[in-house]
Amino acid sequence: MHLANIYKLIRKFKPKAVVLDPITNFVSIGLLNEVNSMLLRLVDHLQNEGITLMITALNSGSTEHIDENVSSLVDVWILVRDVEMDGERNRALYIMKSRGMQHSKEVREFVISSKGLDLVDVYRGPEGILIGSARKAKQQEAIAKAKQKGHGPLKRSTKTKKVNMAKAQKTWELRLYVAGKTPKSVAALNNLKKYCETHLKGLYTIEVIDLLKTPQLAEGDQIFAIPTLVRKVPEPIRKIIGDLSNEEKVLVGLNIRPVKAMQ
Repeated sequence: MHLANIYKLIRKFKPKAVVLDPITNFVSIGLLNEVNSMLLRLVDHLQNEGITLMITALNSGSTEHIDENVSSLVDVWILVRDVEMDGERNRALYIMKSRGMQHSKEVREFVISSKGLDLVDVYRGPEGILIGSARKAKQQEAIAKAKQKGHGPLKRSTKTKKVNMAKAQKTWELRLYVAGKTPKSVAALNNLKKYCETHLKGLYTIEVIDLLKTPQLAEGDQIFAIPTLVRKVPEPIRKIIGDLSNEEKVLVGLNIRPVKAMQ
């Protein structure tokens, strides 16, 4: 009955996208195997019609089998969960599956404010990813250190200001993961050196890790593709995958101000 009504609405409005929120509510009006059968038929119908489907599900013990059956059909699966830490509850998400696309494996905190949903940059501590109050404390600590290093004489020329600002910056610690001397790995290293000499001259270090020799090091930075560039310092950690041939993309990804923009 419900499936037939959905088909009628689709034929009537001819939507480009359909949202079901949440599919786990169907369990209250039917048996689990009937709900799974209905969802499979609906997903198949929308795929044939070229209509994008977005579905949400509330996790619970009684509905976990719905997720298992539907997950094999969807292209992207994002898991949102509450994380309790240090006496507070925060929200986090990560991508469980993204068919045919490279994607981050990191758990990301997100904040809902008056401006909408904001995906927070990753901050790491000795025990893993920091969220909530622990992340805010780490951010304030980084800001305080930056301000402390930025102190200097009140009177100075514009040229002197630029020199002192550059000296006050932390050395950029970059780590490039490669697998031997493949064309992509060689290109990535050459491109990275070129960009650093142009925009970070005297302010960077590059560590090259060959995973053919030390594969165990991939786990520390959660490396799933080669070559991968990791910005360790300054925080937060950032990653870029590929041969780094697109200079603009690399500078934006690492949050580096181009030399021309600083002049």
